[in-house]
Amino acid sequence: MVSTGTGVGIGVVKKALWKTGLPSLRELKVEEDEHQVVVIGSVPSYYCKQVAQQTVLAAAGGRKVVLDISVSPPLASTQVPNEP
Repeated sequence: MVSTGTGVGIGVVKKALWKTGLPSLRELKVEEDEHQVVVIGSVPSYYCKQVAQQTVLAAAGGRKVVLDISVSPPLASTQVPNEP
């Protein structure tokens, strides 16, 4: 983790998403610098999207946040482990 002038470390958001325990949040692409956080990807439910949004906003440390997270439910025959 690299420290920025804002006192917020680079990599904090990715680590926070990892700690949620939701596999789909671990797959999101996170780009961070000292001024903003950009999160891109797809999750299987609106619940997962909401958890991602709240987690990113809490971990961003006042930086600008850009979220490009879509919801793409898996096919009925596809089981997603540990995802509501």
